[in-house]
Amino acid sequence: MRSAAGGYGAPPQIVFRGARPSRLVRIEGRSRRVLMLPTPVQHVVVIIMENRTVDDLLSGYYEWRACGTNHSTKCGSALNLYDPLAEPTLQPNSLSAHFDPDHAHGTGWWHESQGAWGDEPLHCKRKCKPTDTPLSYVPTSETEVYRQIIEHWEFASNVLQANQGPSFAAHQYFIAGQSGGLAGAKSAPFAEAENPRRNGDDDDGIDPEAVPGSQKSSGCVPRGGYNVKTVNMAIPAPSEQPWDNGPSIYPCEEYNTILDEIESALGKPVSADWQYIAQATRSAWAAPLGVEHLFKKFKHGGKPRPFTVDPDAVNFVNDIAAKNPSRPFAALTYITPCTHSSDHPRISGNDDGPEWLGWLVNAIGESKYWRSTAIFVVWDDWGGFYDHVPPVPPSGPGPYRPVPNPYNNVADPNEWGFRVPLMVISPYVTARGYISNQKTSGFQYRSQSAILQFVEGVFGLPSLRGDDIQQNQADGFADMFDMGEAPLSYVKLRLPPSWHPPHGRCPT
Repeated sequence: MRSAAGGYGAPPQIVFRGARPSRLVRIEGRSRRVLMLPTPVQHVVVIIMENRTVDDLLSGYYEWRACGTNHSTKCGSALNLYDPLAEPTLQPNSLSAHFDPDHAHGTGWWHESQGAWGDEPLHCKRKCKPTDTPLSYVPTSETEVYRQIIEHWEFASNVLQANQGPSFAAHQYFIAGQSGGLAGAKSAPFAEAENPRRNGDDDDGIDPEAVPGSQKSSGCVPRGGYNVKTVNMAIPAPSEQPWDNGPSIYPCEEYNTILDEIESALGKPVSADWQYIAQATRSAWAAPLGVEHLFKKFKHGGKPRPFTVDPDAVNFVNDIAAKNPSRPFAALTYITPCTHSSDHPRISGNDDGPEWLGWLVNAIGESKYWRSTAIFVVWDDWGGFYDHVPPVPPSGPGPYRPVPNPYNNVADPNEWGFRVPLMVISPYVTARGYISNQKTSGFQYRSQSAILQFVEGVFGLPSLRGDDIQQNQADGFADMFDMGEAPLSYVKLRLPPSWHPPHGRCPT
């Protein structure tokens, strides 16, 4: 037997309490290999939802905790309960709200990072109404499944978006810890900052994400010619010029990703190493197709391909319950839903996100893989919605301005962003209902890239040397895991009887 990491070992700052090595058996045809992993976790699932801050998605939950278990109790206005005297009143707006606050890097981010909430444009399906505002919260009645997850499992309240842009850049960070600009990246010193657009599109700030059949894409060789706006990561952005209007480049980056590292460490069969489940190839959420070598692997590769189009992960759910699955349950799985299940306002069309997530998590929790799995649920970006926690420590009274993140690229203007929700579901959580925050974790802020640190730790992978670097930021959410205790049993999430599982096709 040999180490899966081929000698690299886990990054030294990540220490999982009580972790014991586990044996991972890899079978392909007649060949059988046994690898040793540092912990009992052999499967990591990252489910990426869309466009919410902690305050927007869960202010109702904090209100519920303060008011008691009677969900119908109205406990005053839905304020941010951390400091209700200082924070604004939030307007209730449904998950399926018909408006979408601008959250482009060069417009929405800049207004809101200066504290100018409400100055950014709103994009509405119909005429915008006075109640359409980024100062919003989702009613508790629509987030019941999330409440169950937080109470049965864990929630981290100090996680910031790893960058300050919309979905394309955000999803690149989930697999690479960057969106270009670092030494060795194809676009350096420029980095992707916005979503890809067709040449000739007017830059209206509307995200081209996830409409099946859309001509906007994350692929490297899109038809019609696409471009993205970039930031110059070698030049700090002054307050009066928040981003550099550098050259537009095709949305095709080239750098190492966590998918490459796990494939190199675990070896064949590749289909058991990683799987990236998307709703469409033409989507800003299809992160691997924005990386040149992964795009070519998808375009020219055989089957089963690690990148797969599986709307709402129906095939994935069927496979983990099947005696003879069409493909193995990969060591690392990323899942992005159809728009109607994503929590994305304006384009989602309904409120199915919590129910879809509960259905998916139940499928994993009730499978034979439960005792070897860790699930992260995270929202990709802030979506333009209000959160009372500034993206960086304020330097004094009045509007605050971004400062560099602590991962060695001190001139980088593209990290970090606003606070976003993050939940962990695993038999190895520290405790049911555990809240990871500054007091319990020791970190005032952590970025979403701590998920990459966790993956590196449990599979013994080297750091990508991007936003996941082990310096002054996090420990791979190690405080949220206690692997020395007996694995916890799964508690099934209750879904409304009126909700029906998806059929494997994204509604149009």
